[in-house]
This record gives sequence, C-alpha cells and structure tokens, in this order.
Amino acid sequence: MVWTMRPIRPIHAAVGPEVGRDRFAGLPVPAGPARWLTAGAAALAVVAMAAPHVFPVESAEALRATVIAAPPPQLPGGPALAANVRAAAAYAGEHGWMTGIAVVDTTTGEVVTGGNTNGFFPAESTAKVFVAARLLAGGAMTGDTQAKANAMIARSDDAAGGELYLAAGGDDLMAWASERYAIPGLGAPPTNGALTWGSTQVSPQGMARFLAAAKADPTVGPWLLAAMARTEDVAADGTDQVFGLKAVDRTAPVKQGWGGDVPGGDAELAPSVGFVGEGRYAVAIYTMHVPAAPADEARAMTTAQARILFGLSPTP
Repeated sequence: MVWTMRPIRPIHAAVGPEVGRDRFAGLPVPAGPARWLTAGAAALAVVAMAAPHVFPVESAEALRATVIAAPPPQLPGGPALAANVRAAAAYAGEHGWMTGIAVVDTTTGEVVTGGNTNGFFPAESTAKVFVAARLLAGGAMTGDTQAKANAMIARSDDAAGGELYLAAGGDDLMAWASERYAIPGLGAPPTNGALTWGSTQVSPQGMARFLAAAKADPTVGPWLLAAMARTEDVAADGTDQVFGLKAVDRTAPVKQGWGGDVPGGDAELAPSVGFVGEGRYAVAIYTMHVPAAPADEARAMTTAQARILFGLSPTP
C-alpha cells in the first residue's frame, strides 16, 4: 500500500462564522491507497478490454466487492484474546508509541484491556460517534440533520461534524455521554480550547464501553452501527480510511480518526474504533506518538495492532 503524508494537519473545531469548517494552516495532501484486484478479476478486465461487446466489465466498485466478499478473520475469545491485546499494546510500546486498547464482549460483558487503557487520548474524529448518539437520543436525527450525520460518520466530513457538534451540546457532550451510559472516566472536554472537538479527551476503555452500551441502546444502536458499517474507503478530506480495524476486517462497522489535536500540536495518532466478530466485540485502539510522527506511520501502527488482535503478524 502506498501512503501520502499530510504535511499540515487540520485543527478539528467548530468555530467562526462558517460553523463546522476546519481551520487549516494549509491544505492536506489527499492520500490514496493502491487498489487491487484478484487474479480472476484482473483476467476478467483483460478479456473485456479485448472484446468489450462480448464480455462486459463490471464497475471498479463491483470488482472490488468480489475481493472483499471473503469471510473476515475472526477475533479469538478467552485467554487468546487477552494475550493478543497485551501483545498489540506491547508492540506499540516497543516502537516508542503510547497506547491504550480495550475490547468489550457485548455478549458476555467481559472487558479485556492493554496499555494505558484508562488514560486520556485526543478523540480526533472518533468523537463523532458521541455526536450521533446524542442526536439520536434527542430525536433529532431527521431530514438534513440525518444526511449530515451520515456524511459525518461514513465520510468523516468535518464540516458536518463541526456543525452537528454544536447541535449536540458542544463541549458538554462527554458529560452527557458519561451520564447516559453510566461510564465514569469516559472522557473530558476539549483541551485545545472551546469547540475544538478533535481534542475531546477519551479513554480507550471508556470508548469500548460506550460502543457496547450504544449498541444495546435501541434508540441509538441500530442507526449508529449501520452508519459505521457504511464507512467509505476515502474520507471527505481525501484521507485513506482503510487502516486499523477496517484494514483487517473490511466489513467491520468502524469510526476512524487522525490528527494531532494536543496543545501545541506536536503529536500524531490514528485511532480506530468499532465492532468486529459480526458485532460481538466493541474495540477501541488509541495509539499516539509524541513528538509528531508522519501520518502514514500512525495509520500503519494502528493497523499492525489491529492485525495482532486477530492473531496475525503485524505486517502482511
């Protein structure tokens, strides 16, 4: 996979007269993954190019769908899962990254953790799941709001996210989520100033518990999981979203994040949260490098940790 580095990160915030727009010191460079086809799909394309009237080629999306239709790998349970979580946390630590990982079995309630699982990390765009939950709980997920919320989750649209962050209560959002789902230590308001939602603080264990609770909430779970399952490969700002949990299980409902929303901005992380094992396990991976590392390295580290969780080697 070929990655393109974003040299200047956006500040994720809802500020100014144009509510919901990012403030940029410069423009991000879109990232594009190398796309791939199975040998069969490639052969199909060659034949069709030679005689399109005889053997028509399906769209690129249709061809890619044939590739990702294979059953995803399964997360192990019991002692094996606990060992994998510890190994994924240790892998990051050995490479100089701060990390916290949490997995909640939504069937048994078992919680497995590794690293600094109760420590706070910048939520980045994973904060958008809290925004959606509050809109749903308040009965506001209709019409234009719902369209913007879909873009906020599936495409990680920051303009929509910033606008809806205000509609969902702004910096009071984490207190609301903590109270509704009875999760002490879930998180805290932004550290980079009012309405800088990307710097909302969240603990990995708090996020995993929130996801599990939101799934069980009939007012929130069905819509939220469906929207997360529609996460697109490329975000609204051009960032490749196929990393972390989504790189291992392409069918997983996920919310991805990226950036360095800490005071001073000298950090980089690419959190990946969501559901695997056909929705059974709620997973949160937060891994940060201080000082800032290249954005592609942050995504690669999160992907390596996700692979370890599944019992795979860190790299393909």
